Amino acid sequence: EQQVRVKDGAITEYQVNLMITFVVDD
Repeated sequence: EQQVRVKDGAITEYQVNLMITFVVDD
């Protein structure tokens, strides 16, 4: 489920979402 949505900046949104999730988890 990683490195799958690499389309026109989808990777950026995914990274941002992951970072937010990490912060929330912390």
